[in-house]
Amino acid sequence: MSRRAPRKRSGRSERRRGLVVTEGTVTEPQYLQLLKQAMPRSIASFTVCGEGTDPLRVVKRAVKEQAKSDHDWVVCLVDRDEHQTLEEAFELARKHGIRVLVSNPCFDVWLLWHFKDWTRHSDSKKLQTELKDLNASREKQEKHLSSSFPVKQYREAYTRARRAEANQIGPNPSSGMPVLLDLLEGIIPRSDG
Repeated sequence: MSRRAPRKRSGRSERRRGLVVTEGTVTEPQYLQLLKQAMPRSIASFTVCGEGTDPLRVVKRAVKEQAKSDHDWVVCLVDRDEHQTLEEAFELARKHGIRVLVSNPCFDVWLLWHFKDWTRHSDSKKLQTELKDLNASREKQEKHLSSSFPVKQYREAYTRARRAEANQIGPNPSSGMPVLLDLLEGIIPRSDG
């Protein structure tokens, strides 16, 4: 009886695992779970943790989670809003090889790019009104995305987005979400801080 030759591994690299810690505790985690379902299984391997409050606290939570896990990369999603702790959050993140991805003014601009191009300087209220008019959120639970939210349009959002690189504040409107998509698709290295 002859033994079978071992199977050759494909040239593809192993799926890398990530951790995404978000400032939002409802919309961002819900969106990321929908994104995970919409992306090919071969690339969408990440855990989501909604922290709330401010950017520095989000990064501190990411540092804590990073220390007790074996994730290949860690990202924090925060809003620009009027936070006073962004620079301090960037500094702490750099020390630990964590990327802070900022949406300016807020994550809602990323959601809006799933529907249409948006280049106007805006505040959170204006973006929420636009999303409500597009039926992006549930009627009585504005922070929850509607069941018909077009998450599969993430590539269109990527194309429309004014990209903000990691650990910096981009113009209004902009988002660091394209950096996260590049990480998921293996386009950028896992830890360049």
